[in-house]
Amino acid sequence: MPGPHASAAELTRLAASPDAALRASVAAHPNTPPPVLAELGAEFPAEVLGNPALPLLRLAQPGLLAGWPAHTLEQFSELRDARNGTPHHSILCFAALQVRPAQCFALALCELSQSARQKDVASFCQML
Repeated sequence: MPGPHASAAELTRLAASPDAALRASVAAHPNTPPPVLAELGAEFPAEVLGNPALPLLRLAQPGLLAGWPAHTLEQFSELRDARNGTPHHSILCFAALQVRPAQCFALALCELSQSARQKDVASFCQML
């Protein structure tokens, strides 16, 4: 497994390893370059989304995800169970929008409708 001070060049080399556990650890390593994360994201989406450097990379490069491969975004969009609990909610929404725009729109309408109902219930309870 790569050490905490592994270089970007070393992590790029390790990303091509036949060892899946090693590739997964590269996907989670904060020194892994964005192009390597983009490729590893298809195989290890949870590790890439959990990479502690990803929020900083997105701040430094606002259009970062727009250049990532469709197969990586597809895998991100499949992480439905983590969609509401992850700190990377916007990444999953972006991925879903790129891969399945119609379904994403329908889901957003359902969530807005549910949110509005919950707000109405909360308002009613406050009046009691």
